[in-house]
Formats: sequence, structure tokens, C-alpha cells
Amino acid sequence: MKPTFKVKKVGVFALLFLISIYLVTILLARSAENKEIEALKIGVVYDAPLSISKNKDLTWEQEKHHFAEQLTRAFGISRDKAYKYAPIILTASIDSLLSEISIASIIMTESSFREDAVSVVGAYGATQIRALYWEDFCKENGANMYQLEGNVECGAKIINFLKEKFCQGDLHCALEHYNVGRTNLKSSAWYRSAGKRYTKKINKYATKLASTAGNNLLDNHETSRPYSSISTIQ
Repeated sequence: MKPTFKVKKVGVFALLFLISIYLVTILLARSAENKEIEALKIGVVYDAPLSISKNKDLTWEQEKHHFAEQLTRAFGISRDKAYKYAPIILTASIDSLLSEISIASIIMTESSFREDAVSVVGAYGATQIRALYWEDFCKENGANMYQLEGNVECGAKIINFLKEKFCQGDLHCALEHYNVGRTNLKSSAWYRSAGKRYTKKINKYATKLASTAGNNLLDNHETSRPYSSISTIQ
């Protein structure tokens, strides 16, 4: 009986050893992932909002002013509304790693900057988030989708999530997923066509918004903004 007990004891130690190796592997993987996330936050990877994080020639107040005026010229919204949205969009740009051009163009497409807009399918707010699918995601990311700031922040984070999770960094793909849903996109040619029309509309607004960054808006810094993230959509 004693040899059997020893074998069982050795087996338990071997199992514990394997479990410890597995846990260490997970911890190392998470550490690497956290480092990557931190790199994203400081703008090491694409789509970092250069206009805030790297443009040292403009103060935050100047940046808000310039972008608000840009929104007014491009989309014809009131200055009061533009000045309300500008800091929210710029902040969401930092948090989500999408450019401010992308976020503003999505808002124009989804709601025309109506913060209390509600669609027939229950999509809510400036970025038209569907609570059925994304309310928990918003909460987990510290955003209230029923308030303007949280809605813009979470909408941008959803799109960035879709881009990284399902689209290998392709914003065009992520926007189609956001518009018609992953299942519909995979199963229906009609929905795929609808997704393409959606991204085409966003691209039209993005091009218009980017074109307003003229000399009287950003002086000699008009090339500092990361327009490439949205302008590649065809």
C-alpha cells in the first residue's frame, strides 16, 4: 500500500507543478498584453490622436477652439453645439485610439449631432449605441451610454474593439460591423451592401471635415492630424 500512496503523492505534486507553470504562462501573457495596451495609450501604434498627444504647438484650449470651428464649417452645426462636442470628441479620441475625424464623422452619420436621438430599433444617442448589445460593454468601460460624454466615448471604444477583435485593425471592416452587426454581415449580401453604403457616407463626411483644416484653422500644422485612419475607406 505504501508504494501506491507515494505514487499518488508524486502525481499530485506533478499536477500542482503543471498548474503552476500554466498560471505563470498566463501571468506573463497578461503582462505582455498590458504593456501593449500602455503602448497604445501613449500613441505608439496607429490611430493615436496626434493633435492632442503629440502636437505640442497647440494648447488644449486652442485645440478645442480649432476643432469646434472645423466642425461648424464642415457640418454646418451651431457654434454652441460644436464647442460642446469638440472637447468630448477629442477626449474620446485619446481614450479609444480613433482619430477625432473618424469619431466626428461617425456622429454626423449616425445622429447629425443629436445627443438624444433614438432609432426605431432602440439605438441611442450621438453614436446610436444599441443597449441590447453594448450597454454592459459601456458600463465595463466606465461609460454611461445615456449621457453625451459616455455615449461618444463608448461608441468610439466599441468601434475600436471591433477593429481589433474581428477586423485585424481595419477601420472599414469595423464600421460595417458596427452598422449592421457581425452576424448579418456574415450571412447576408444585402447587409454587406448596406455596410458599404454606411462606410461610404462616413468617408464623405470625413473627407469634408479633413478639408476644412486649412491655413486659417491650424496655420502650418494641418498635416499633424491623423486623417489616414479614415481616409483609406473607399
